[in-house]
Amino acid sequence: MLKYFNSLLVIVLISISFYRYYTNNSLSIYYFNIGQGDSSLVITPDNKTILIDGGPDKVVLTELGKVLPFWSRNLDLVILSHPDLDHIGGLTQVIQRYQVKEIILNSKQEAISLEDQFFQEEIIRQKISPQIAQRGDRMMVGCCTVLNFFSKDMIDYKGKVSVNARSLAFVLSYQGVDFFYGGDLDTENELEVATNITGKIEIVKISHHGSKYSSSAEFFEKLKPEFAIISVGKDNRFGHPHQETLSLLEKEEISWIRTDEKGTIKIEVKEGNYQVTSNK
Repeated sequence: MLKYFNSLLVIVLISISFYRYYTNNSLSIYYFNIGQGDSSLVITPDNKTILIDGGPDKVVLTELGKVLPFWSRNLDLVILSHPDLDHIGGLTQVIQRYQVKEIILNSKQEAISLEDQFFQEEIIRQKISPQIAQRGDRMMVGCCTVLNFFSKDMIDYKGKVSVNARSLAFVLSYQGVDFFYGGDLDTENELEVATNITGKIEIVKISHHGSKYSSSAEFFEKLKPEFAIISVGKDNRFGHPHQETLSLLEKEEISWIRTDEKGTIKIEVKEGNYQVTSNK
């Protein structure tokens, strides 16, 4: 009898999990606490999943496992902003563990690192044909989540522009709430991107982990963000986020939150409003 009860309890719990997962009516973005790097997961109201960057190593798998249901082994979209280790390091393990439907890259080029080479080889092995994002591209994910890309056109770029300067920049929009992603763009390129964005951006993921070489006053004045996310590792050797960046955020009256202090950060958008929570 007890065995029957336990089996029934498991079925009920799984059913509740399925119901909660598939009747979600809000958009959730998780900015993972993955050390010195970047990785965030978007879950749309119709349960499409978008992974943006993969952090420096396989820690991203642990973070995904905390958020996604145990039965879920699919990712609808993976976006790689640029192939620096702290953004690409965990993606090879991700596409080995999860069935990835589509990948978007910033440019088509030769592998710049061993991690990049492993990632490109795994894409070929998985028979995934990545898309190269261009300025002006617009993508609808699911019923109502929109991605607008604003980066320079660098489809086959092999010049002297730095890897950071080639970072994908895009705005994710849902119910009138807009999120800016800029990878590791520097001040000059970040501002150039901002000149092509119309309207206010509510939430900005601070480029390059709060480096003083990104996020200028002109950039903030153009986008007028209300809130900023800083993805950064505790006591990192780069000194990120730099005090100049934090002082500027304070001067511009932009609230911010850091993964090294608050852990994984969740922003939920529902009925045109957003709420910020963390696991610390």
